[in-house]
Amino acid sequence: MFTISNIIGVNFSLFPFFTLVLFFFSLFSAKYFFTVICFKQTRRLMLLFFISCCFLDSNLLVYLYNVQGDVHVFFGAFRVNFFLFFFKLLIEITALVILILTYAYDLYFKLYAPEIVLLFLSVIFGAFSLVFANGFLSAYLALELQTIPLYVLASLFRLSKKSVESGLKYFILNVFSSSVFLYSSALIYYVSGVFNFGELVIFLNLASGTVFKNSVNYFQIYCFYTGLVGLCVSLFFKLSAAPFHFWTPEIYEGAPASIVFIFSTIPKLSVSVFLISLFTLTFFAFSSFWSIVFSFFGVISIIIGMFGAFYYSKITKILAFGATAHVGYILLALGSLSTSSIKIAVFYLVVYVVTSMLFFAVWLNVMFGKNMICNYVDDLVGFSKVSMVNTVLLSIAVFSFAGIPPFAGFIAKLFVIQGLSSVYFVNLALLVLILSAVSAVYYLRFIKIMFFSPSSSIPVIFSLPTQCVLFVEFCLAGLVILLALVFFFI
Repeated sequence: MFTISNIIGVNFSLFPFFTLVLFFFSLFSAKYFFTVICFKQTRRLMLLFFISCCFLDSNLLVYLYNVQGDVHVFFGAFRVNFFLFFFKLLIEITALVILILTYAYDLYFKLYAPEIVLLFLSVIFGAFSLVFANGFLSAYLALELQTIPLYVLASLFRLSKKSVESGLKYFILNVFSSSVFLYSSALIYYVSGVFNFGELVIFLNLASGTVFKNSVNYFQIYCFYTGLVGLCVSLFFKLSAAPFHFWTPEIYEGAPASIVFIFSTIPKLSVSVFLISLFTLTFFAFSSFWSIVFSFFGVISIIIGMFGAFYYSKITKILAFGATAHVGYILLALGSLSTSSIKIAVFYLVVYVVTSMLFFAVWLNVMFGKNMICNYVDDLVGFSKVSMVNTVLLSIAVFSFAGIPPFAGFIAKLFVIQGLSSVYFVNLALLVLILSAVSAVYYLRFIKIMFFSPSSSIPVIFSLPTQCVLFVEFCLAGLVILLALVFFFI
């Protein structure tokens, strides 16, 4: 008789099995058919696979809503609950949207290689594993499973020096980040003697009033806090929080835009959820320490992200520094330790991912001369004269990024400021308010260029998307507006 843990275990195990099936189908069919035909058929199978996953997991999510506590699978290596499984479903939906929206771009740039299927699905499976990780060992393996395929994906343009250079930089810096994570885990294991997060919570609750209050144990205390800071640094690297963000602009500029789409969504989702569950549950007894670290790096990320986006006019650079700034808001929400800090951080994360998908949905379907996408903001001159519908959709994404009402980005930033004010961080809340208002300027450049900049000719050539892509764009735009209604329910 199947229990809920067995059902979740089978659900979790089927993904790598079908990943290998799709990979071998793509590999063998590429030998006997035209590459374009193979690409189209493989992409359709992947779409069907993710639609099936979303349908099955949505039913399982409804069942988990009534399950109390965590469900442990694979001998406690992974834990599943309603909150974590919701993000598994969200990652699947994001992957489905990525497949739909990047189809034309991948076809245009001939990204046909069969190994891309394996690499992309490995990133998704690594994201699942990281969200469900219940120990340092399983978390480290999940991080590597998610990150290693991204090394290759970042340098898919093998003939481009910039693409290969960006992939190499990402490889070197993330090897350092993974090493810091492993070393920090070892330090915490030295103090506690456990790898499992559930057992670590019990140890920390008992030791916080005994071991860590006794000055005789100064070496253990030093090792533990060093490990805690190391975990923060490692995960901030993965999230591209300042000052550990310097790899992000290089990757966003050198990698294909469809891969940048993956970087902007999937790793941000998985690492953020892991960060939230790790520190708010496992290390909650030391929240007075890590909340200061989160708040400090959150403010630094907003400031550096704002000035970096001001300096550049290339869209990829603006997106990279903008991502750093948005990570800063999430860290500030967690660092505030208000009664609803987790809800605020999760809401901001969801809004950022949905808004990013809407931006990429329009951006990846714009042609400028012989290029599939516009590289600079100035390339969008006269865009409103070519397609008002898509100009409005892109404007919704930009307004949400900037935090302009009535879109969801405004509500998300308002929640962060309210959370800081509720715990009497009034000066910090005022600083974030000012920075948020100033940072809107570099996003409003898009609006100025598209609607108000005069042009003697219209350089933008708009390739009308298919009905499927247009439907996804309208759904994402509606979601950006509807998420603002959460303000009345939280």
